[in-house]
Amino acid sequence: MKDFFQTLLKPDWDDNPKKSEILLAANKLEVGEFQFLQLAYKEWHGHELPKTLVDNIFRGYTIRNNIPNWARHYARKIVHLDKVNKLNPQDPKYHVYDVEFGKPIGSKGLSKFIFSVLGITVFFLISFYLAIITVDEPATLLPPYFEKKNIYPELYKKENNNKK
Repeated sequence: MKDFFQTLLKPDWDDNPKKSEILLAANKLEVGEFQFLQLAYKEWHGHELPKTLVDNIFRGYTIRNNIPNWARHYARKIVHLDKVNKLNPQDPKYHVYDVEFGKPIGSKGLSKFIFSVLGITVFFLISFYLAIITVDEPATLLPPYFEKKNIYPELYKKENNNKK
């Protein structure tokens, strides 16, 4: 559990120092670990990571903590570039495997958010209105709406007895 909280507080932490190097460099580039391994492989070998090796490399990295030397070398290179202020994490060469990189966010996300907020607001307004017209004397401000005469029947029995 301690490791879980430590990872939440410091995302580039790992109990394996070699893996921490990879995590730190991936965070500096603002890419995921898998994308970082792809970049490191391409840098070291001069060609894309073959699909036949993807499972073996990533499974070895995540499960068995096998960190390839070429990945550690690339991680050190990235950290060094960052230390000498020559690292630009927004450079497209670091995001060749990120299909969303460089695309404008657009208004679809904003419009979905606005419609969701409006929908929720309309739902609550309608439910409040229905509660007001169907419940004579609500016991609470928010749903579920119970009438006071059902929650405090002793008060209403006394009133009915006094009226007679």
